[in-house]
Amino acid sequence: MWKAIVRIASVVWQRYFAGDYAGRPHTEFTRDLREELGVEYNPPAPRVDDDGGAFLAVDRLRALSYLTPEARRKDELKADWQYVHPGLALWSAYFIKECRRHGIPLYVHTAYRTPEEQQAAYERGVSGTRPPRAAHVQGMAVDIVHSRFHWDLTGEEWATLHRIGLNVHTRLMQAWPAKHRFQIKCGIEWRNPWDPAHWEVVGWQDNIRDRPSLAPMRRPIDTLVANLRAHMGV
Repeated sequence: MWKAIVRIASVVWQRYFAGDYAGRPHTEFTRDLREELGVEYNPPAPRVDDDGGAFLAVDRLRALSYLTPEARRKDELKADWQYVHPGLALWSAYFIKECRRHGIPLYVHTAYRTPEEQQAAYERGVSGTRPPRAAHVQGMAVDIVHSRFHWDLTGEEWATLHRIGLNVHTRLMQAWPAKHRFQIKCGIEWRNPWDPAHWEVVGWQDNIRDRPSLAPMRRPIDTLVANLRAHMGV
């Protein structure tokens, strides 16, 4: 018995207090500890959020160590916001903030793409469209991914994020004046290609423009929100 206790204490010290799991969800530590000790692990079922929210929270999506101020700022400065639809940009910020409230770190991997970046993405096979007829080039799309797992999520996890995103959009459209309302759709609804990180404004193809690319516009989320709210009057 004492040998078992010493072994457990040793593993706990090495794997948790030594720093491997510092700041990470306790469920990850519990799962890995049980596997190492040969104890059966039954993960908790998805559950309704504590404040009565309408979405199911998946524990693996929570990654608190990716929500430190330093990690958040690094993520927030990745996307270029020039020419991006103001409502889409503000929705993206609120979507990320809502997920953070539940311990889920997300970031905008791509917002605006220059024509050169879009052409390069097309040639790499990352995108199926050439500029200028591409939602990102028109500032009408964002790709939002997980800060730890990026695109490597299960279908259930993508579906969870999809529900949160739609809930945030619904609340905003109910609160905003008619002139700022817009429809949104996600690539999770597509079959070929299936692109669950991609969100775009419905009808963007009706207004294709050729515009010069400017210096990248990168903003922390709080600054982005403040600027957009002032611009839109919401």
